Amino acid sequence: PFYGDINGNFLTVKAEQAKGGRLRDIPLTEPQKATLIEMKKRTHLFEVVNAEVSPIRRTHSIKHYSTAFQRACKKAMVGGKKFHSLRHTFAVREYLATRDIYHVSKMMGHASVTTTEIYARFSQIKLEQDFPDLVNNKAWMIKSA
Repeated sequence: PFYGDINGNFLTVKAEQAKGGRLRDIPLTEPQKATLIEMKKRTHLFEVVNAEVSPIRRTHSIKHYSTAFQRACKKAMVGGKKFHSLRHTFAVREYLATRDIYHVSKMMGHASVTTTEIYARFSQIKLEQDFPDLVNNKAWMIKSA
């Protein structure tokens, strides 16, 4: 998301920067859009080196948030989670809300729905009971962003 462009209510990720090498337009809620703008500002995607503007290494932005996420997980006593785990969380929540594995596959940028099916290996009944507000409902996107 750091290298995508915000176009209205979409994050556009160019093919050369996207996982899978395809152009993607990802819809954003207003809170998600505001968060993404803040994240981009805080990570300073460009820096001045010897009076020239140069891009910061790709890992700079991600590392900042990854480290903060790991610290928060440790503080909450939730082990074994990485920043990438949020991608998995998104996939499961989106599937519960839409029940459309093809939609989730497209949102994740997977070349094949088979890859996305990995995220569907959970007890759907248990998750529905534990998180009834996620079932067939997009309210979580507004609440969580």
